[in-house]
Amino acid sequence: TLPRCRLFRSRRQTEMGEKIIWSTLRTLYFSAMSNAKRLKPKVFISYSGKDSGINHVRWVENFIERLAENRINVHWDNGGNLKRGHDLDFFMERMISTDHNIKRILPICDHVYKAKADNREGGVGNEIRLMSSQLRDPLQEKIIPIIRERDEYGKPCLPACMSNLVYFDFSSEEFNESEFKKLIKDIHMR
Repeated sequence: TLPRCRLFRSRRQTEMGEKIIWSTLRTLYFSAMSNAKRLKPKVFISYSGKDSGINHVRWVENFIERLAENRINVHWDNGGNLKRGHDLDFFMERMISTDHNIKRILPICDHVYKAKADNREGGVGNEIRLMSSQLRDPLQEKIIPIIRERDEYGKPCLPACMSNLVYFDFSSEEFNESEFKKLIKDIHMR
């Protein structure tokens, strides 16, 4: 019980005051728990951008839009999170290494992304360098590749450092709704 409150004159007033306090605390607690469930999980999208062609960029934008429609807070370099004058390397480092609210990093893997990652070129190369310590952990669950392309032998276009990771396959021409539903569930369950 709460310590006796001297604001009330009688025992009855004190008991009523305690009930009100406990009722208010209980309401606040359950309200906070309810709000926590409604929070959107944060993900970071790593992709090769315009070097992969306009169709790839449109697919990525559509993918990001669909994630957002499913209550996911999506961060990427062109998403308004990075403003003029901001440091691109600092932004990438924060998204990949230091922001503990980022639940997933989703590299969108096509042949251009694979080549840039394997050669550590450009923004993709920087992002791979930042992800490397996490990629060395065989039990990591944060980085999940999204396959957009397969090579001429039917193998997924995955950077060498991600070749053993379990991925979501979006390599077919039609959008894979079943994979998307699994991805959404995975992001929200984490």
